[in-house]
Amino acid sequence: MGRVTTQVSDAPVGSVISQSLEEGSENPARVNLVESSGNATVPNVLGDLKAEAFSHIRGAGLVVGTVTSVDDCIDPGRVGQQYPQGGARVLRGSAVNINVSICSDGLPG
Repeated sequence: MGRVTTQVSDAPVGSVISQSLEEGSENPARVNLVESSGNATVPNVLGDLKAEAFSHIRGAGLVVGTVTSVDDCIDPGRVGQQYPQGGARVLRGSAVNINVSICSDGLPG
């Protein structure tokens, strides 16, 4: 195996989009691969209010996936976790799942 690099592409993340044979004195020859890193970057929505997070996710060309309410009263109405993480490379149209804090004592969330 030779070098593996990534490149922005419409191909599924991690798929090989090109390859080349590197010939030399080494036995066996090396194969260099270029993998797709997707064509969109997931925004970091941690700490955003739920509506803001939705706006940022959609603005990046992604869709809001599963939204789970977590009863922790730490910061009601704000995103506490997300997957994939902010900065991850994905294909445009991929889903971003979030956990939003709520407080079952009646505070808005």
